Amino acid sequence: MKKNIVSLLIFIFLLFFVFVIFTNSTNKNNDYVLVNVDNHNKKHEKDRADLIGKIFTRTYNVNNIAFSYDNRYMYITIREFQKEEIETVKVEKKRFNSVTVGDNYEMIFKIKNNMIKDNIKSIFMNSEILNVKKTDKVGLEQINEKIG
Repeated sequence: MKKNIVSLLIFIFLLFFVFVIFTNSTNKNNDYVLVNVDNHNKKHEKDRADLIGKIFTRTYNVNNIAFSYDNRYMYITIREFQKEEIETVKVEKKRFNSVTVGDNYEMIFKIKNNMIKDNIKSIFMNSEILNVKKTDKVGLEQINEKIG
């Protein structure tokens, strides 16, 4: 008899527990949002496609230079003002041969791939470097344009 009562109490507790969880997890106001995913994705793809060919300028400080085994390339470690991100990127030596450690350089990029993101590695992988110019601008004077 005691076993039956204990089993019944456990069963009632479990039912109550399931009921509480179910009622708290459902949307009481029936606030459902319908999103047309196809149209949203098409608009996003069009916006991203519009980035191709856009030109923007970023200023980077050169922290380190390392030469590559391939004489056409070199590696530079760069950082943007007031950003924590530091990256080493492989670049063409002919464009960066006169770069020195500790100096700031304005780099003009042309987007060649719509997969570009706003970080150093992605910028260097998905855009073409049009020009590199040493600058004396410091801090907030530096040019750091948005992508696109």
